[in-house]
Amino acid sequence: TRRPPSAIRPRCKTLKDGRANVAFALVETEAIEYDAKAVKKNLHKNEGAGLGVLGEVRNVLAELGDWAPETIHGAIEHFAKERDLGMGNVAQPLRVAIAGVAVTPPLGETLAVVGRAATLQRIDRCLAQCQPAET
Repeated sequence: TRRPPSAIRPRCKTLKDGRANVAFALVETEAIEYDAKAVKKNLHKNEGAGLGVLGEVRNVLAELGDWAPETIHGAIEHFAKERDLGMGNVAQPLRVAIAGVAVTPPLGETLAVVGRAATLQRIDRCLAQCQPAET
């Protein structure tokens, strides 16, 4: 059995498991389906705090000059510290926007693989489509 790439190895045991964990990177932005539980927990909870964070971190990512995994991770980490947020409060909304789920390979690698343009498109799409329903 072949071993999965290092970015996804901690999350899977076989290459087949790895494929399931990176399927989001192999589809077009418009094909991303959002897991309802992940959206509710990571975007809608606390009066939509995750959506607000997602909009703010999108601007930070759009300004990055270098789109390398380490640079991306560092920018997200700096953003979280600067706003006194736990890394999960930033990473989880990003994962939902990029992959439709709250579990992905490490965030820097995930965004690097998806690419700058697609990352920003996926965040924009998520912000447009994942607003809470009016009550």
